[in-house]
Amino acid sequence: CVCVCVCVEQFLLQFFNEQTCGLVLGAGAMKLQLKTITSRHLGLVSRCLHAIILLIPDVKKLFEQKMAPQQYPLLQPFDIVLMDFCVHYKQIHEKLVDIMGDLIKRQLVKWEAKYITPSSSMSAIVKHILKLYEALLDILPSDQLSDLFRGVEQRFKEHFRAQLALQGITNNGSTQHGIVNSELQHFKTALSSLENITAFGNSLFDVWSTNR
Repeated sequence: CVCVCVCVEQFLLQFFNEQTCGLVLGAGAMKLQLKTITSRHLGLVSRCLHAIILLIPDVKKLFEQKMAPQQYPLLQPFDIVLMDFCVHYKQIHEKLVDIMGDLIKRQLVKWEAKYITPSSSMSAIVKHILKLYEALLDILPSDQLSDLFRGVEQRFKEHFRAQLALQGITNNGSTQHGIVNSELQHFKTALSSLENITAFGNSLFDVWSTNR
């Protein structure tokens, strides 16, 4: 009876993971007339996956206590299922960062070092980040939220460095250099109110690290 329960549990876990992966990452939900898959949907899936990742070792241990040692090999699929959940969880995280990365890139390709700061591009990027934060604040725990926005910050710096290189702007004390620092300071100040987020601080100025 225990062996049957183990097999059923493993099947249900794998089925859930495959279905959520197909519906969200594979956009299968849109075939079921969901108009769009939002960052909030991705956040909810991420939270569910993370909860199950934490539970699987306990479920495995519970079954282990009910089984004879010669039956332990039946528990090995739990390790495979756990690995699949971890991969899916990571893909959801990367999807959220990619979405923000695309939005940031679209704004930065229009950015120019002009005297009026903040620029419309930087203001738009700040709004996108604040919107994502508000969408996920009541879904993701603070450590996951902070980790996500560190990824967003890294993507911002990658795209901004590329734009600075394209325009030939370096940290040489020029007027353009000052404009960029002013933009970054605005970016930092505008996002300083985000609670439990370690990104978007002085690390923003690392954007110059490859331009020296």
